Amino acid sequence: NILRLCNRPFKDIQEHNEVLVANWNATVSKGDEVFYLGDFAMGDYQEARKIRHSLNGTIYFIEGNHDGHAAKMKNTFKWYKQTELIKRQEHLFFLSHYPHYAWPQSFRGSYHLFGHVHGNINADPMVKTRRMMDVGVDSNNFTPVLLETIINNLQYNPIITI
Repeated sequence: NILRLCNRPFKDIQEHNEVLVANWNATVSKGDEVFYLGDFAMGDYQEARKIRHSLNGTIYFIEGNHDGHAAKMKNTFKWYKQTELIKRQEHLFFLSHYPHYAWPQSFRGSYHLFGHVHGNINADPMVKTRRMMDVGVDSNNFTPVLLETIINNLQYNPIITI
């Protein structure tokens, strides 16, 4: 249903999976860290395991609402959590599958990265003026987003205080 519900431009789920894996491995090297923000796979569990083991990088996993298969593979991820606040290149990032309008350190300069919405709130003025970004594949040409891209896209957005 992901092809139809999210208007993904693939002829079938096999092509979808092949393109997403190829894009991942073209972007992510074996030694890279990846923070995956949920909704890894539905459908056939064995196919999900095969895909998981074909992906480059060390994966830190934030659970989404479609992660029954991923939960069964928790031991293949560096960690598996609901949310996390991390620091990279002197920046704080709050990671969640779901978008939040307020998050830890949101009024002290932290960024918020999320998925879940398949690009459906990117036009929301609150998203455009906040330090938050939909990093899901539907918003990013079906490709993982590099940290430098995230920082470049977000660092110029103002911090709004209440």
